[in-house]
Amino acid sequence: MLQLTPGFLTLAMVAVAAPQPPRWTVDSAPAVSIGGGDGPADLLRVVGALRLPDGRIVVANHGTHDVRLYSATGRIEASFGRKGSGPGEFENIGWLGRVVDTILVYDGSHRRITRIRFGAKSPLVGITRVVSTSDRPFSIAGRLSSGEWLATTGISPTFEGPPGVRRLPGSVGLVPPDGAGAVRWVATMPSGAVFVHSPTGRLEGASVGLIAFSPFLVAEAQDNILWIGDTAADTLLRYSGGRGPPAVIRLDLPRRAMTKAIAERSLAARLAETRPAGHAFARAAHSAPNLPAALPTFGSLTAPSGGTELWVSEHRVVPADSIIFHVLGPDGRRIGQVVAPARFSLTDAGPDWILGIARDSDDVEYVRMFRLTRSPPTPR
Repeated sequence: MLQLTPGFLTLAMVAVAAPQPPRWTVDSAPAVSIGGGDGPADLLRVVGALRLPDGRIVVANHGTHDVRLYSATGRIEASFGRKGSGPGEFENIGWLGRVVDTILVYDGSHRRITRIRFGAKSPLVGITRVVSTSDRPFSIAGRLSSGEWLATTGISPTFEGPPGVRRLPGSVGLVPPDGAGAVRWVATMPSGAVFVHSPTGRLEGASVGLIAFSPFLVAEAQDNILWIGDTAADTLLRYSGGRGPPAVIRLDLPRRAMTKAIAERSLAARLAETRPAGHAFARAAHSAPNLPAALPTFGSLTAPSGGTELWVSEHRVVPADSIIFHVLGPDGRRIGQVVAPARFSLTDAGPDWILGIARDSDDVEYVRMFRLTRSPPTPR
């Protein structure tokens, strides 16, 4: 049953048993690897990576304010953009998408979506300025086949509110194709969980931030489907055309209770990547009063470009862990399960490949494609 409450959307369902999906396999070595070198042309804070229908790979590189085109074997062929505020220039690349062979790039600082087509006489196809009115700040994070843009809000931890852990709200909406008019907000749900750390008991010297293993509100746009979920829940909302009422999809994923061993592993990883000044907050975030009773049910949603599947990752405790993906068909049924490499974040997938951002033990970034072998469906 779907219930609406003031300010939030909550779910209640009866569990339904589902057959286990077939296990698909990923090659241990990448078929294509981009990055890992030195110099100004190296990858730095990659925002997204997509594979075009002809096999070429497009990478949005936040650190160098450009979008790059690579051959199917990983050789750079072209780049577009530079730092700046003029047409074809970027300041803060926040999202990369595509419609067939047209590349879409959202710049949060300039509030505009740039359309690029590599190989054309003029790669700059056009610009859509996002001037929609709203009572809350938002970013563009996707596009429906109707031309509407997926809008999502972030969270801003503050010292306001009662002591202890609290979840802040997040919203998902749609912006008209021309970027103007009012945002049509589709759902408001709990998002990140925060707490205030105050060693002295006073606000002076206190810090505020996310708890360890914080859940989030996540959303993906795919063709004419809008997917929305709370990573602490075991359900997704599936809106056809971005309009309700939504179908409620039960993920049927395993729930993992919080344990001392899990918290200690996460804390050790956090301390290793955090400056000493942040160690006290990291320890407080992993202390028992601020820990959830269970890990988030899932970690992320990825809607591959040009496809109809939704890839749902299980929550990964530390970056060094491999990651398990559950693949949903357009009706929300699980059709496959994949174990992807450690330190890998999925950005795109196809019938026999997966593409994403990888990091080595020295935190060097790569864009890598791996071959995927799909097993036959499990007989019902």
